Amino acid sequence: MFEHVREVLLRAVGRARAAVEAAVAARDAAVGVVEARQGDLARRRAQVSVADGEVSAAEQRRQAAQAVLDTRDAEAAGARTALAEAQRRLAEHLADEPVDGPVIGRPDPIRVAWNRQRTRLVKAVNDATAAVASADAAVSAAAADVRTAAAGVGAALAVAEQARQQENAAQLALIAARAALQTAEAGIPSAKAAVEAASARVDALDDRAARLVAEPLDRPDLERAADAELADLLDTLTRRHATLAQRAEAVAARTESYRSVDETVDVLAALGADARPSVPSLVVAIDALVRANAAQRPQPAADRRDDLTGPHAELTARLADILAGVAAARAARDAAVTARARAVQALATHQRRRI
Repeated sequence: MFEHVREVLLRAVGRARAAVEAAVAARDAAVGVVEARQGDLARRRAQVSVADGEVSAAEQRRQAAQAVLDTRDAEAAGARTALAEAQRRLAEHLADEPVDGPVIGRPDPIRVAWNRQRTRLVKAVNDATAAVASADAAVSAAAADVRTAAAGVGAALAVAEQARQQENAAQLALIAARAALQTAEAGIPSAKAAVEAASARVDALDDRAARLVAEPLDRPDLERAADAELADLLDTLTRRHATLAQRAEAVAARTESYRSVDETVDVLAALGADARPSVPSLVVAIDALVRANAAQRPQPAADRRDDLTGPHAELTARLADILAGVAAARAARDAAVTARARAVQALATHQRRRI
C-alpha cells in the first residue's frame, strides 16, 4: 500500500516540479517581453524627440516666411504710397497747364518746360505702378511661402502626434509586460512551495512506513502509529461525509434553482402573441430562452448546462427598449389627451359665439 501511495505522491512531486519549471520559463519569457517593450519604448521616445525637432524647425521656417511676408507687405505699402504721391504730383501738374501765348516763330519755353515736367511725372507714375505690381507679386510669393511653411508645421505636428500615440501605446505595452512579469514571478514561490509540500508528504509517508516495518518491532510505537493512522482515516471519512453532504445540498439547491427557471420559462412560453411586449428584439430573446430551456430540461439537474447569465443580460439590455416603448406610448397618450382638451375647448368657444 505504501508503495502505491508513494508512487502517487512522487507523481505529484513531478507535476509540482514541472509547474516550477513552467513558472520559471514563463518568468524568463516575461523578462524578454519586458526588455523588448523597453527597447520599443526607447525607440518611440527617440521618434517623438525627432518629431518635436521637426516641429520646431518647421515653426522656425514659418516664422521666417512670415517675417519675409511682413517685409514684403511693408514694401508694397511703401510702393503704394509712392504711387499715390506720384499720381498726386502728376494731377497737380496737369491742373497747372500753361496757356499758350502768341506765336512768335519758336516754341513757347514755358510750354516746353511744362511738357518736360509732365513727361518726368508720367514716367514716375509708370515706375511707381510697376513697383506696386512687383511688390504685390513679391507679397503673393511670400504668402505662398507662408502657406507652405504652415502646411509643413501641420504635417510635422501630425507626425509628432502619431509618434506620441505610438509612445503611449508602447508605454501601456510595457506596463502590461511588467504586470505579466510580476504575475509570473509571483507564481514561482507558490510552485516551489507546492514542490516542498509534496516532498514533505513523501518524507512523512516514508517515516510512517519506516515505523511500521522497523526491526526489532517497537510495540508501543506501533500502537501509536496505528492510532495516528486510525485518527487520520477517521478524519478523512468525516471530511468525506461532510463533502458528500455539501454536494447533496448543492445538488438540491441546483435542482430547486432549475425548477424555478423552468417555471419562469413556462410562464414566458405561455404568453400569447398579443400578451408579449411589442419589442422585436425582446420577443427574439424570449423565444431563444424558451428553446434553450427546452433543450436542457430533459437532462438531470447535475448534468444541465443552462446559460442563465446570457439570457439575463439580454433581457436586461432589452429592458431599455421596453422603457422607451412605454415612454413613447405615454407621450402619445398625453398628446392625444391634450388634443382632445383643445378640441373640447374650441367646440365650447364656438357654441358660445353662436349663442
